[in-house]
Amino acid sequence: MTRTKPILVAVLFGLIGLWGAGTLVMGQADSLATALQQYEAKANKKVDRNKADDMVAWARWCYQNEKTAEANAIALEGLQKAPDDLRLKYLAYALSGAATSVVDPTVPNPAEIRPATISREEAEKIYKAEGELAMRKFKDIVNNVLIPRCGRCHGGGNEKARAKWWLVKDSDERRVLAENFRTINPYINRDARMDSKILVVPSRSPENVHTQVFKGPADGAYKNLVRWIMTLEAPKIFAP
Repeated sequence: MTRTKPILVAVLFGLIGLWGAGTLVMGQADSLATALQQYEAKANKKVDRNKADDMVAWARWCYQNEKTAEANAIALEGLQKAPDDLRLKYLAYALSGAATSVVDPTVPNPAEIRPATISREEAEKIYKAEGELAMRKFKDIVNNVLIPRCGRCHGGGNEKARAKWWLVKDSDERRVLAENFRTINPYINRDARMDSKILVVPSRSPENVHTQVFKGPADGAYKNLVRWIMTLEAPKIFAP
């Protein structure tokens, strides 16, 4: 285990919180039963809900089939019986809700439309490296954090900011997300994630406009961005 993994695991374990697991699983009882029948028919096997491997496989299938709430409930249930399983911790954390952002409603949509320049092959390499789940969560971050908070300048409205990095807005979603990811990736510190420039610069620059982006660590958009950055261990933790 690398030195970053214990830190990540501690963060995940603290943020997940298992106290609400029982309530969530009970609230999902009907849909979970349906999902279980569908998965067992598809996989041609019975799920042993006491085995972490079975719970991970079932949760992964639910997620891949757009049953996000069920996948989250399964991960939480699995964690009650296997609290040290990194795959279940990652799933429960990564599926624990979409990003939300508080934005001034008087500000028009700031990002300009321009075509993505990244090729499909390059985009798919990024998806493979980071994992489908982390990239799907990135869509929430782009729509609810980066464009609302950064898009007025980095979405085409400011030539100096645009020269550093520029958000893309286009109809080809996978290419767009991959290009936006490639754009901000240099500003993410994988070894010391809380020191990532995309977090530090907007929140610690009192001399310039960046102070208007995140109003401290309690800012909802800042916390959502932190949560997403923490999911970037996906290929290592969630591998079969």
